[in-house]
Amino acid sequence: MFDDNVGKVVLYVFGIILLFILPLLLIFNNNDITEKSYLNNKVKTFVDEARESGYVSPESYRNFVTDITSIGETYEITMIHKQKTVVPNRTPGKGDYVVSYNYYNKDDILKYMYGTLDDGRDYEKAYSMNEGDFFKVVVVANNPSKGSSFFTSFMHMPGGIKMSASAGGYVGNTHE
Repeated sequence: MFDDNVGKVVLYVFGIILLFILPLLLIFNNNDITEKSYLNNKVKTFVDEARESGYVSPESYRNFVTDITSIGETYEITMIHKQKTVVPNRTPGKGDYVVSYNYYNKDDILKYMYGTLDDGRDYEKAYSMNEGDFFKVVVVANNPSKGSSFFTSFMHMPGGIKMSASAGGYVGNTHE
């Protein structure tokens, strides 16, 4: 009889905990889905605009960073520009030209866009790309998402899933 009463109490306590925890888990999960959709949309829009126009302007980059951080999260942003170069081939019998690639990362791009003149004045200019170049942006949250953090803390699991989004493609080819 004592075991039966203890079992009922444990069952009631477990049921009450589920009544509060499960709705919170669902709310946080829905919030994560909404944030992920928003992040994907902003990354894709930024990349598509850069690919279509052939450049990244300081203003478009600032707007992109403002948009993605407006949901209260900070992100690590990676930008990759793969520039295709064609040079004459000087090796006899190996074709007329050689295709090679130059790679530029976020630091290279931002250094080009924001700089200081010799007289100390700051400047901003657009970072240009050529048709056929490849441009990609990857965004990863610095912290696990709220839903992931809540779930892992409730389940006593380490870590959590960090929200991320990426988009890329060839410059000038926005219809792929």
